[in-house]
Amino acid sequence: MDNYQSSEAEDANIRREVSLREIILVIRSYVIYLWRKVFWLLLFVLIGVAYFVVKANLTPAVYATQTSFMVNESDAGAMAGMGNLLSQFGFGGGAKQGGVNFAQLVELSNSRLIAQRVLFDSAFVNGRDDLLANHMIDVYEYHEYYREAGSTLLQDFYFTHDSIAGFSELENRMFLQLHYRLTQDDPPFQITYNGEIGIVTIQASSVNEMFTYHLVNKLYEVIEDFYTAKSNTPQARSIKVLQARADSLGQELRQREYQLSSMEDRTLGLIGSQARVRMSRIQREASLISGIYTEVLKNIETTRFMLNNAQPVFVVVDRPILPLFKTGSSNLLNGIVGAIFGGFFGVLLLVLIKIYRDVVHSDAVDRIVIQ
Repeated sequence: MDNYQSSEAEDANIRREVSLREIILVIRSYVIYLWRKVFWLLLFVLIGVAYFVVKANLTPAVYATQTSFMVNESDAGAMAGMGNLLSQFGFGGGAKQGGVNFAQLVELSNSRLIAQRVLFDSAFVNGRDDLLANHMIDVYEYHEYYREAGSTLLQDFYFTHDSIAGFSELENRMFLQLHYRLTQDDPPFQITYNGEIGIVTIQASSVNEMFTYHLVNKLYEVIEDFYTAKSNTPQARSIKVLQARADSLGQELRQREYQLSSMEDRTLGLIGSQARVRMSRIQREASLISGIYTEVLKNIETTRFMLNNAQPVFVVVDRPILPLFKTGSSNLLNGIVGAIFGGFFGVLLLVLIKIYRDVVHSDAVDRIVIQ
């Protein structure tokens, strides 16, 4: 029994040795085969290098940049304080003013209102000072697209003015196309918010460096102007109302003073009882109006000072500077990747050819043996 088990163990060891030897011989044969085909491998490597390098050079470079800014929460508090001051006089102020809502900011940036203000501002791109909308038409090759589509109306179209209220149907069509491209169809900009540190980032990218630069700058400027106007408008309107009230009080005060001087002139210093009572009443009214008038003027100046010295809603952290970051790999990196892919494909193809030939040769030998 022991001899039988020992014999089985020896047979198993021999089979393992034979299998290992066969694997080594097969690997050795493939290595020798590939070495003999080194010329073809080098050819595949060169083809791979050429393909990836040429593809990289034919693919337009993408220029990327960003603007980051913080939302000034203290400014909202200042505006609320101003609103409380104005409310003491019965006027609506900024008491309801709050911080900037990020979801609202993103939705606003995708609106046609913001797109109109961004696109229909002038910018210097490719040696030409023109509307950013016209530069966008060139950057995204809309003319070529419409020529291929057979549209004769838009194949040479450019905007000639920035008054969207006076746009023709054709101008509206192009504006809607640009707005869709700007916000929906692989948009060239993106807005993100880091809630932990309270920083908003506007990122932009395109195949044109100056277009990208102006796009991100103008988008930030338009959004900042919108929120600044939004936060200041109630206070500015209330100041106008207060000023109107002050003008009215000043006119009433001058009327009372004129009445007093007229009465003194008529009586020539001889004041009767009735005249004395009337003059006393007018003096009290003038004194009361004067006190209110002085207080209103003081608070108008205080409110103006707070409004003029209010900090901006947004505080810039980083602005884009030229030259912009150019995305895309170098020729060296593309050459290395191409060499790896070309070599791998060459080895795979040559190995498959050898396997096929070995199988065909084995079948031929088997047929000869059978015959």
